[in-house]
Amino acid sequence: MLRGDVIRRLNSILTHPKATSYDQPIEIRSLEEPPDKYRNVFAVDVHRIKRSKAFRRLKHKTQIFWAPRNAHFRTRMTHTIEVADNARTIAINIGLNPDLTEAIALGHDIGHPPFGHAGERALKSYIAENFPGKEFNHHKESVHILQQQEKIFIGDQVHRGLNLTSQVENGIRYCSTESKIRPETLEGQLVAITDDITYVIHDFEEFREVKIQIPDKLIEDIYKLGRTGDERLNQIIQDIIENTDEKEVKISEDLHTLIKDIVTQEAEIFTYHHLWRRREEGSKVIIYKLMDYFMHQPLETIEEVIRGLTRLPQDPISAIDRIRDGEMEREDAFINYMARMTDTFALDLYRFIYSPETLDYYY
Repeated sequence: MLRGDVIRRLNSILTHPKATSYDQPIEIRSLEEPPDKYRNVFAVDVHRIKRSKAFRRLKHKTQIFWAPRNAHFRTRMTHTIEVADNARTIAINIGLNPDLTEAIALGHDIGHPPFGHAGERALKSYIAENFPGKEFNHHKESVHILQQQEKIFIGDQVHRGLNLTSQVENGIRYCSTESKIRPETLEGQLVAITDDITYVIHDFEEFREVKIQIPDKLIEDIYKLGRTGDERLNQIIQDIIENTDEKEVKISEDLHTLIKDIVTQEAEIFTYHHLWRRREEGSKVIIYKLMDYFMHQPLETIEEVIRGLTRLPQDPISAIDRIRDGEMEREDAFINYMARMTDTFALDLYRFIYSPETLDYYY
C-alpha cells in the first residue's frame, strides 16, 4: 500500500478545485481487492489497460487508412497514445489528475469496430435495419470489453473484467463531446475534448502524407492553428489552459468554431475522395456479410470456420460460449464480437468464408 506521504505528494499537484483526489475509498472498484504496493489507484488502471489484449488489438484497427500496410500511418493505437499524451499534458498544466486522465484516454476507443468511422457507420446501419430499438456506441462497448471480457488475477483467482475504478469507467463510457451525459469528472471531460482536437490535427497530417489534393480553405484554416503539428497542438493546449475555469474544461468560442469548420471540411474529403469512398463501400459489404453470417448460420458452423481461420482448435470463442450459456442474446454477442475485431481479422474472416483460396497467400 502506498505510504501516506506518497499520496500527499501526489495530491499536492492537484491544484484545480475539482481535481479527482488520489485518496480514494475501496468502493471505487466493483470488486474489493488489496491495494497495489507501488501504484496509485488510477495508475493501476493505466497499467491494466495497457496490458490488456483489447489494447493490443488497437494496433490493427483503422484510424484513417483502412488496414494500413505503411508502418508510418496512424492506427487506432497510435491515435489513442497521442490522445493520452496530450490529455495528460493538459491535465498537469491545469491541475487535474494526470493518471486518471491517462487511464480514460487509453480506454476510450477499445470498443471501436474495424475500418474506423466507416466501419462504425456500417455496423450502426446494420443494427438499425435488423434490430430495431438497439443502438451501438463504441464508448459503452469499450466499457463492456474492459469490465466484462478482459481478465486479471486478484490474489490467486482469475477475475473477469479489469475491475477498473468507477471514475475511469464513467470517463470512458461518456467520452464524447456529443454525449448527452457528460463525464462526472473534469478529467473525463478533458479526454473528450482532447480526442476531438487530436484527430483534427492528425487527420490533416495524414492527408499531407499521401499527397492528396487538399482544398486551399482547409489549409488556410489549419494554418491558423500553426504552421507545424507541434505549433498547432501547443496553441490548442494553451487555449484549453487559458479558458478552463473552476467549473469545467473548455476551449474558446473562436477555437471551437474553427475546429468545427475544419472537421466539416475534412469530412468532405472522406466523402468524395476515392481512397475513402471505395473503403466506405467495402466496409459496409464486409460488416453486413459477416453479421448476416453470424445471425443465420448454426453456431457449430461459425465455430468451425473461426477455428479453421485461427488454427487454434482449443481456444474458447467467447461470443459463442456466451450464447450457449444464455449469458447474451445472439445479436448482442456478435455485435460485441464485431466491435472487438481488428481490420485484419475481419478481412481474413470474410475471405475465409467467401473466398477461401485467397488465404493461400497468407499461409
